[in-house]
Amino acid sequence: MKRYKGEIMDIQKEYNKHYDDAYNYFTNKQYKEALVSIEYAIQAEQAMFGILPQEMKLMMGDSPNKFSQAQGLKRLIEEKLGWKL
Repeated sequence: MKRYKGEIMDIQKEYNKHYDDAYNYFTNKQYKEALVSIEYAIQAEQAMFGILPQEMKLMMGDSPNKFSQAQGLKRLIEEKLGWKL
């Protein structure tokens, strides 16, 4: 896991930036901008999952985003935009 730590930390910073941007856009009712930022956050989340060793992936299950904050915020944004989920 040590060999992945630096890479994971870099991706985590990227995730945090995009998630924070999306949340700020959402609170300012800029829903389309929020949706773009949250998609980048979800991609970062998936990248983190992708570089984990197989045994870590098995512990997390098949879907790393199943209960993620980013997916939850994305659903809220889509509801505000009036999109069917």
